[in-house]
Amino acid sequence: VTNFSTRRARVWRTSFGLSRPDDAEKIRDINREIERHLAANPRVSQQRIHLKDISLQCFEVDCFAVIACSSQADFAEARESILCDLFKIVKENGGEFAFDNVTYSYSEPSGQVRKT
Repeated sequence: VTNFSTRRARVWRTSFGLSRPDDAEKIRDINREIERHLAANPRVSQQRIHLKDISLQCFEVDCFAVIACSSQADFAEARESILCDLFKIVKENGGEFAFDNVTYSYSEPSGQVRKT
C-alpha cells in the first residue's frame, strides 16, 4: 500500500488553445514568458512549455511542471495561482484563448425554441 498523501511534490499538467495569433513569434513569446514565470517560482521544477499541435480551432500549448507541496489542498492553491498567472501572461502578451463556440437549443414550456 502506498500512502500518496506523504508525497512532497505533485505533477501539474495542462494544455490550452490560443486562437488566431498574429504570428508564430507571438506564440514563442507567450511560451517563453510562461516558462520564465514558472522558473522564478521556488516551488516549481522541471517546467516545460511547448507548442503541442496546430488544429483548425487553435494552436495547442502543453504545460508541465512539478510543484513542491505537502497536501492536495496546498497543490490546489498553487495550481490556481499558476493558472491565474498563466491567464494574465497570455493576455499581457497579446494572446487570446481559444474556446469552442457552442450553441445550445432548448424548448420553453410554451414550446418556443431558444438558442443561447
